[in-house]
Amino acid sequence: MALVVEKCPLEEVAERSAGAAWELGSRYSSSVGLGLHRDDAEAMAWYKKGAIAGDFRAEHNYAVMLQRQEDCAEALLWYEKSATQGNASSDHALGRLFHAGFQDSSGRRVRDLAKAKAYYTAALKRGWADAGPDLERLERDLHVLEDHS
Repeated sequence: MALVVEKCPLEEVAERSAGAAWELGSRYSSSVGLGLHRDDAEAMAWYKKGAIAGDFRAEHNYAVMLQRQEDCAEALLWYEKSATQGNASSDHALGRLFHAGFQDSSGRRVRDLAKAKAYYTAALKRGWADAGPDLERLERDLHVLEDHS
């Protein structure tokens, strides 16, 4: 007897809706995973579909998954798209990327503390309190750099 796997009704909607694609990605994600088996490759595919269609939540979550795969240059692009739509969590993620540093697509190491500060500040202005401790740490780092120059 052959096993027949039917499409989940949400998958049918997600084919046409960026928001539903984000929702389905979240249901598959091992970080969130609600109601479906955990499959990060499947989650990433749905996040990408939603991101390409312009859903800011899907853009952010797709960027998170890219960053976990150490593709920070590509993650940066998707975080920026999401932040442009007002996503404070993406502002915070961008602040962390520029604060810690990352490799760009050419393999060059990029670290920009001024950009990190601007993104942390933007996240705070949008109500993302988690950026506060990171901004404080960055300001201490900047103080140390000033003291040694």
